Amino acid sequence: MRPPKLLFVCSDGKARERFERGLAAYGCDVVLCYRAEEAFRIIRTYRIDVVIFSVELQDMSGYEACRRLREHYNIVEQPAVIYSTHDSPEERLAAFRSGANIFTFEPILFDRLYYVLMLLVRGKRMMQRSMSLDQVLRVADRQIIGNDEPPTKIEGPHGMLEKSDALRWTDVLTQSVDLEQQSQAIVHEMVNLTLDLVPRYGSIEGALAYLGDLWEGTAARTELDRVFGNEGKRFSLDVDHATTDGACALMLMFCEEILDGYTPSEALSRISADGSVNHDEVEALRRVLIADDFMSNIFG
Repeated sequence: MRPPKLLFVCSDGKARERFERGLAAYGCDVVLCYRAEEAFRIIRTYRIDVVIFSVELQDMSGYEACRRLREHYNIVEQPAVIYSTHDSPEERLAAFRSGANIFTFEPILFDRLYYVLMLLVRGKRMMQRSMSLDQVLRVADRQIIGNDEPPTKIEGPHGMLEKSDALRWTDVLTQSVDLEQQSQAIVHEMVNLTLDLVPRYGSIEGALAYLGDLWEGTAARTELDRVFGNEGKRFSLDVDHATTDGACALMLMFCEEILDGYTPSEALSRISADGSVNHDEVEALRRVLIADDFMSNIFG
């Protein structure tokens, strides 16, 4: 199991150093910052198991930071702790009203704090493992993209892809090979989420590597391993049957080739030559491209 990743947000430099030493001694990966806005960016970008807000922050109070966190995550999706330099009934009440799971105060006993934090980490990971793939995708979509505007155009090393085209191709493909409606939605969400991450992680392969790490131990990670278990651009597919996994992998392979600078027709020809993809899925996608070319010739 990977070490727990904890985010400590505090404007006091000495407190940050003390928390880092105290929790790192128990094998925790501790991330530090002093502003709530920076904390929200870190939470959207990295997999943070528990965030600890000090009452005193540079840009807002820890209570306000926790309230804003709860606008996007519940207490299981993103556990949060409020830390204060002293204890009082008023501060405890304010912490729990803001949505904190735990209130902690000085003097800090790191062995006890570590035990409590691990209860929160285990609760979050158990929730993730019990979620279906489509639920995990929706949580990840909210977690990763946050308030950022999703890209409409994806740029690769030598090519560019309109995300709307990719999603349209995906939807037509999944309908053409008679996938169930829920499976169609999962493929759409997976392609959409992966393409949204490409600007941040540089490539489809980089986005998938990030998702694989993010979903360790979950149903989504199992699906990723089944589809993308062959390292790099050539994915492991079921060539005999049209499947959710196969349709998802085919679309991401297709998009990857376009981002490498190939036209859609060239990209599909390259994938077909590989021999590891389902024939029905390839032919369904080929029909989509033929229809696109036909419409382009008519309407320019």
